[in-house]
Amino acid sequence: MPACSPSTYALLAGPDAGWGSGGVLAAWLASGILLAGFVLLQRHRGEHALIDLRLFRIPSFTASMALSFCARVTTLGLMPFLVLWLQGILGSDPTEAGLQLLPMTVLIMLAASVSGTLQKRLPSNAVIALGFVLIGAGAVALLLAQPGGSWLAALPALALFGLGAGLSFPPLLGTAVSVVPPHRSGMASGMANTFFPLGTAGGVAAFGALLSARIHADLPATRLAELGVNPARAAEVYQAIDAGQFDRLAELAPPAARAGLTSAAHSAFMSGLSTLALAIAGVSFVAVLVAWRAIRAQDRYDR
Repeated sequence: MPACSPSTYALLAGPDAGWGSGGVLAAWLASGILLAGFVLLQRHRGEHALIDLRLFRIPSFTASMALSFCARVTTLGLMPFLVLWLQGILGSDPTEAGLQLLPMTVLIMLAASVSGTLQKRLPSNAVIALGFVLIGAGAVALLLAQPGGSWLAALPALALFGLGAGLSFPPLLGTAVSVVPPHRSGMASGMANTFFPLGTAGGVAAFGALLSARIHADLPATRLAELGVNPARAAEVYQAIDAGQFDRLAELAPPAARAGLTSAAHSAFMSGLSTLALAIAGVSFVAVLVAWRAIRAQDRYDR
């Protein structure tokens, strides 16, 4: 939706421009206005609305939309930063990084194929909650592993992320469709498939802002100056670290300071990655509670 573009920009630009800067505040304001306009337009169109807002009166439907968003935030929203770690710190090339992340992708597909069978034995809310438990466990595994030297240290976390995502994606879509009238099932499916990619985009934007904030906190400008970085080039250093372009640091510091700057940059990035893992664990915990309490069998539409 158009309302999402300004908010995504605000999340991406906030760490560098400042959260109180005119451009960022204007983006948030534009996002709010566009969202309010969209809601008013859909209410005005009634039965011909692109999105029937009355569906959000169904607790299970609202929960499935929120959890669809969170499922992608906590899994695919993390992927770009794992790629930065693999390529920027471990030195993997793009092909190697893709292969190293393949276990997560494969397990998403395998778990999704098992999810339907599991739903025959367990209620949907239990399967969804189990998926988020596994995602949260993956975040804890990533946090405990502290994968600084080998991608294999992150393999248990990748496996848990893949299993959790694969188990939760299908029942979330199924729940959205099963709790609405038959003539709204296509709309419900489309809305769920909208919240999934919105979660990916929102996760990347939010995690990027969080990672950048942690890097700035762990490696303030005063520390960069101590490492021999010209204050006029501090912004370039932060941009390089945020983008995982650690090879650029050699251009931004005197020869004697390059090793120390690179080590400090790696440490700050890994600290940021740990912060993302903590955030994912927190979101997953809340998602488990929402899935268990808000997705209810009595909301299922009697066909």
